[in-house]
Amino acid sequence: VQIRRRQTKGVSIPIDSISREHAVLYIEHDEIHIEDCDSAYGTFLNGEQLMPHVRTTCNPGDLISFADITYDIC
Repeated sequence: VQIRRRQTKGVSIPIDSISREHAVLYIEHDEIHIEDCDSAYGTFLNGEQLMPHVRTTCNPGDLISFADITYDIC
């Protein structure tokens, strides 16, 4: 699932601090992974900025942040 500012496929967040191609969520074999797409303001997992283009595993209760927006992984 792509996270982006523009309204196309994926999840659109119409806020200027979200990049046009911000991050990607992967759901594979009951696991969730996130990858930052070299976004301008970064993607954060539990407060730590992710390296661009590196898939990182998310666990239940983790917090994903895009700019000043935070989501809880259930």
